[in-house]
Amino acid sequence: MSALPYAGAICWRELSSPNPQDATRFYRDLFSWTSKDVDMGPMGTYTILNNGEEMVAGVMAGPSPELPSHWINYVTVDDVDASAAQVVELGGRVLMPPTDAPEIGRFSIVADPEGAVFGLLRDPAGQVVPAMDPCPKAGDFCWAQLMTRDIEAAQRFYSTICGWKVEMYQGMVTLTRGDGGCGSMMTMPPHVPAQVPAYWENYVAVDNLQESYERALALGATSLVTPTSIPNTGDFALVSTPAGATIALWKHGGA
Repeated sequence: MSALPYAGAICWRELSSPNPQDATRFYRDLFSWTSKDVDMGPMGTYTILNNGEEMVAGVMAGPSPELPSHWINYVTVDDVDASAAQVVELGGRVLMPPTDAPEIGRFSIVADPEGAVFGLLRDPAGQVVPAMDPCPKAGDFCWAQLMTRDIEAAQRFYSTICGWKVEMYQGMVTLTRGDGGCGSMMTMPPHVPAQVPAYWENYVAVDNLQESYERALALGATSLVTPTSIPNTGDFALVSTPAGATIALWKHGGA
């Protein structure tokens, strides 16, 4: 697998939910996103979420109504089959084998050695995906953070699979691609039950953190982290949606 500029971008986010209609309604009301349903034939309905004119995520029914909602981040790779095989070699699992999707490309769903689920994607055109905007507009996904119990093992795994460079910033493990950041890693808080696997947490930019946080709670979300400042960086809050997925709200540069 070659590295940059094509590989290593978090290029798409997909919500798997036992109730995609309710999940779509929650995110539309929280972020003022719009949605469009696409008939996928035997695979059912796939909902596209848009922030203005830009597509930002997809929503689909989960494989089982017992499974809570969760986000899947797709990372670009040069060779999906080779990367999926490498995931297994490094102790991870392939949950969905490499598959071709018309007009989308070849993809696979995998899990890292601690169980964090993510996707591998190769666009047939091999388009270069730009780095994340350091000053995103409201409603855009702006960051991704891996919650893991073994930071060092996770660094080795993702730097190999995704070609990410690992750096330290203000005591936090950050992941960079080319000249831009694409995510970070954080040790799972000790109060999280041991049966909860590692997972990716997504951040969405907002104009007013307090208002967005209160709106999320009014829509049925549960507070996990109240509005909190990160010095010289910004403010964030973390909530769990009614269906169980977590989402972080981010105000760049402070409230």
